[in-house]
Amino acid sequence: MKRIVFTLSIVLLITSCASHYGIVSTTTLPKNIVYEDIAFGVAQTKHILGIGGLSQDALVFEAKRELMKNRPLKPNEEYSNFTVDFKKTYWPFYIQTKVTVSADVVSFSDNTNITPFSENYKEKLLRGNITNDLFSIGDTILYNKTKRGTIISFVNSNTVRIAYRTKTDKVRTKNMSIYDIYSPSKAYRNCVPGEIYTYSKGSDEKAVSANGRVYALGLNSLIVKVGNELIVLQYEQ
Repeated sequence: MKRIVFTLSIVLLITSCASHYGIVSTTTLPKNIVYEDIAFGVAQTKHILGIGGLSQDALVFEAKRELMKNRPLKPNEEYSNFTVDFKKTYWPFYIQTKVTVSADVVSFSDNTNITPFSENYKEKLLRGNITNDLFSIGDTILYNKTKRGTIISFVNSNTVRIAYRTKTDKVRTKNMSIYDIYSPSKAYRNCVPGEIYTYSKGSDEKAVSANGRVYALGLNSLIVKVGNELIVLQYEQ
């Protein structure tokens, strides 16, 4: 009976659920504008036992500030059509709230016959259609095993742009291969973070089974914790 209670406790500790909702703010613009780009900003906070973390308004402001850092305006440009997306993830002892703010970047022209969408904007729209079974904009990810970042955009089907914090707590962005990042919270390929993963260790002739706890999941590989060590493994066929 004690073993069953212990197992249920572990399941509760590693299980979470999430909810999404969003707000769209449109802007009335003149006809002679050009849609130049799409900007993104992400911010998140945690409430442990209902205590701490930023308020919802402060979180939106922080995400908007990150948007402006990630895509500063050039002369004759402004932000338009803001979208605010909230994602709440509920764990047994805390709630994580993540806000993603996006906006169109538009410029103004005196030419009434100008094409309304730039090539860059159309390309960004196509990038928005890039999908995979694991990652999406706004996800918290791991890279280099333990470093954390947030996906702010897809550069192409193989590359994402992430925001991360330096040791001095400054926000920076960089491009990374989609195959070098891992999700610490999402299930993938019948694997769940926190569960035991069995894999083959050693050469084909002398291979033996070994166990580790799933730490994070990637598209082609996963990170498994064995004792105090984190190791990267290819998925078992």
